[in-house]
Amino acid sequence: MITKYVTLFFIVLFFNSCLHPSFKFETNTEGEPILNPELYTFNEKLTDENFKVIDTNSYYIETFQGLDSNEGQRANPMIYKFHSDGYFKQDSYLHFGNFDKERNKKSAYYGGKYKLEGNIIFMESFYPASAKSNRFVKVISKGIIKNDTIIIDFFKTTHKYVKKNYNQIF
Repeated sequence: MITKYVTLFFIVLFFNSCLHPSFKFETNTEGEPILNPELYTFNEKLTDENFKVIDTNSYYIETFQGLDSNEGQRANPMIYKFHSDGYFKQDSYLHFGNFDKERNKKSAYYGGKYKLEGNIIFMESFYPASAKSNRFVKVISKGIIKNDTIIIDFFKTTHKYVKKNYNQIF
């Protein structure tokens, strides 16, 4: 009887890993998980048309206007900085720049890559599979850019980001 449960457990585990592949990354001397850039799906060069849609000289800060949020989220909104090479940096307001010394574009915690199709944005990132795991899963989120606002769903939750200059945030 126990053998059936153990076998069933491993079968379920196997199929789950097939549906949601995870990746294990080596760490650098600071303990940052370093990923191979070839794991990204988005490797196309951005065009001049893309830069008319997104401003790579500005920051996009999370706003909770019209969205459900709690006091902790409102006190520490997420900030995104999009680069012209297709990478984006993800940081939080309270910890902005604290990890710049040890975290670069190869770090799984840096942010990820993005691509644009008209005013549709796709953001690709790696997130820990669990709190105590050194395995990561790839997540691709889809959103829309309207004027100076990005509206995107992360993990089935809508988030809104508004374009600001550095001086307007800090």
